[in-house]
Amino acid sequence: MMKEKIYINAAAQIVSGSEEPDYRQFITPMEARRMGKLMKRSLATSLIALREAGIEHPDAIITGTFLGSVENTEALLMSLTGVVDAPLKPTNFMQSTHNTVSSMIGIRTASHGYNATYSHGLTSYESALLDAILQLELSEIENALVGLSDELSPTFEMMLGKIGVKGCEIASSMVLSRKGENALCRIADFRLSHGKAAYDDAQNISADIVLEAPAGYVDGAKMIAQGSCASVLVLNGGRNFDDTSYTLLVKADNE
Repeated sequence: MMKEKIYINAAAQIVSGSEEPDYRQFITPMEARRMGKLMKRSLATSLIALREAGIEHPDAIITGTFLGSVENTEALLMSLTGVVDAPLKPTNFMQSTHNTVSSMIGIRTASHGYNATYSHGLTSYESALLDAILQLELSEIENALVGLSDELSPTFEMMLGKIGVKGCEIASSMVLSRKGENALCRIADFRLSHGKAAYDDAQNISADIVLEAPAGYVDGAKMIAQGSCASVLVLNGGRNFDDTSYTLLVKADNE
C-alpha cells in the first residue's frame, strides 16, 4: 500500500479515434506548422490538465514514451539514407529525441524544476508514475505532471506486430499531488515489477472495474470522479509478463 496519500487532481488524454481539441487555444498557426501530431497532442493534454488542477508551473514534469516521435524519426532516417529525395530538416532531428515533449512543456510553462523522460518499453508510463509517486512520498515535490506520448505509423505498427506487441497512439497527462481537495481519485496502491509478481498480486484485489493500461488511468480516474464506481484496477500485463504493473484507484474520500 502507499506510504502517503497520493491523488490524481486532473487528467486529460487523446487516443486514436477521439476528438481532437482546437489547438489554436494552445499554439499559434506558425508553431503548429513546426509540430507533429504527437507534439501538439502532448502539449494540449498537458495544458488542459494543468489548467484543471489550477497549476501554472508544475514542480516536476515526467514523461513516458515507448519510442518518442516516430513520425519525425522516420522522416529523419529516410532523408539520411536516401530512401526519399528530400532535404534534411533540423526540426525532424530536434523532435525525434525522446525528451522533446518534456522539454517543450517545461519551456511553455516556464517550469525550471525536475524534468525527466522514461523510455522503458511497455512500462514507460508506469516508470514515470513511480518516479512521481516516490518524490511525492519523500516530500521532494508538491505536485507532478505525468504524461505519456506515443504515436504509430504504418511501418512502426508492422514492426511491432512482428514481435507480438500491439502499439497505441495516445497522449495522456495527469497531475499528481498530495492534495485531496477536489481530486478525481486517490492512488491506493501501485506495483511495478519484473516478472509475474505484480500481475499475480492483482488477482487478489477486489475492484469494481478492471481497465487496461495506458488509457485506463485517465478513464478510471474520471469514472470514479463521475460516481460511476468507487474503485478501478488498472492493469498492464506487459509483453509476455516481462514487465507487469497494476494501479488501484479509489474514491478520493476513501480512507
